[in-house]
Amino acid sequence: MKKGFTTIEILAIIVLIATIYMLVFPATVEFFRRSVIEIDEKTEQLIISQTKIYVQNSPNAYPKLDGSVYCISVQNLKEDGYLSDFLYDAQSGQDFYYDVTVKVTVNNEFEFQLVENMYCHEKIKNINFTDQSGATQPKLFGYMVPVIWNEGWITADPTEEWYNYNEKHWANVVLVTAEFRDLYLTNHGVMVDEADILAHFVWIPRYRYKLFNSNASALSEREIAIQFENNNIRKSPGENTGEWLTHPAFTYQDEELSGFWAGKFITTGDEVVPTIRANRSMLVDHNTSEQKDIAALFGEQNYGLTTESKLISNLEWGALAYLSQSKYGNSEEIWINPNNQLLTGCAGLEVAAAATSDCETFDSEEGVNASSTGNVYGVYDMSGGAFERTLAVMENSSGDAILGLNSGFGDLGFTEANFLDIYQYGTGATNYNRRILGDATGETRNWYGGSSSMPFGNNNAWFLRGGTFNMESSASSFAFETDDGDGGNEIGFRVVILAK
Repeated sequence: MKKGFTTIEILAIIVLIATIYMLVFPATVEFFRRSVIEIDEKTEQLIISQTKIYVQNSPNAYPKLDGSVYCISVQNLKEDGYLSDFLYDAQSGQDFYYDVTVKVTVNNEFEFQLVENMYCHEKIKNINFTDQSGATQPKLFGYMVPVIWNEGWITADPTEEWYNYNEKHWANVVLVTAEFRDLYLTNHGVMVDEADILAHFVWIPRYRYKLFNSNASALSEREIAIQFENNNIRKSPGENTGEWLTHPAFTYQDEELSGFWAGKFITTGDEVVPTIRANRSMLVDHNTSEQKDIAALFGEQNYGLTTESKLISNLEWGALAYLSQSKYGNSEEIWINPNNQLLTGCAGLEVAAAATSDCETFDSEEGVNASSTGNVYGVYDMSGGAFERTLAVMENSSGDAILGLNSGFGDLGFTEANFLDIYQYGTGATNYNRRILGDATGETRNWYGGSSSMPFGNNNAWFLRGGTFNMESSASSFAFETDDGDGGNEIGFRVVILAK
């Protein structure tokens, strides 16, 4: 009696099953693939039309480089506000769920195709250089135009070398008027007309620094040890002198940042159309709440950005000051801006020049000394000019709210004030142990003679940074003073853009 299959019979069955599998499985896969992406024509047209707008609004993220393939998921379009939460699919009679991707192929022009997620594989032109310092690649938003300096700002190819932190050449971009955005973004090596510029920004890469004064003792100026790091590695959790700490400015609420863009100059223009330009009058005389709202306009109005902008915080000021004091920056005292007309980007003829109506411009032989790098690629107006407001405030004596005073905010609870750096209440202006590590207060107090007053009492809860044009002996990028948050004709502010 036959009780089983022979080896030959088993092999024959395996061959038969394999043959059936090869014949049936591709058709099955294709059936399911079609069932996912065969939505009604109206919905498909909506998705692709919104993707076209998405790509147009982010030319730096999706450069028109032949052979590139970009995969833009419908889920991303929804999260970024280009599609509604639910799309009704008339064909299936159900809500359309976000399990497909728009495949964007560059072949002279952009070509758009709706496919299942698994059928899209990105192919993006590689950057042809690596900054050996380890600085994170600048994140370009919207119509940010990368530039380099050559007797003027020249449009740069972001796939080639356009910054080098080892050489103290920090990455610079400009925002330009709508009429010329495509011209400057798609043509490299073009001189940017100053009249077309709305704002200048400088990239501050994520880094960790070696704690040098965790006890807030009196300590002379020194170079600060910095190592650049990515935001996808474990943070350095140092607390004590000699340990490494990922600078806290690169953690915003619950997000780890790869860096942030800092306004190259104190904000200029007016409260309706603010700008960030050289040799222009600083925008002053607004309280903290108003400054916060004006700073947000760069991300809300038509400046060509696709992300939010904000008023600089104390920690972000500290991150900028520390980078300047490292081997990647000036590493010496930044010259004061002594211009009594409050023009941006000015310097005098020496480091602590007396107040004057003259202006050594930012690109002059003397003017570059007022930069965080000692050359045109750095940040200006950190010493002198106008005081700069930061989003930093002291809590009240009960420790249950912040002291709004004349800031325009009123007395906010902590849950409402998560955009602020909040300091413990104190009654002494020299109580430096209330510093936050990395904020360039207690750790670096009195550096380069900078004024050093912590918030105290009930009337001095807010921070001012940098000093003014007439504080030749006490202005410094490490200077800090306090007031009640109100506006003043010598109080300006700086804008930052976080790389979320």
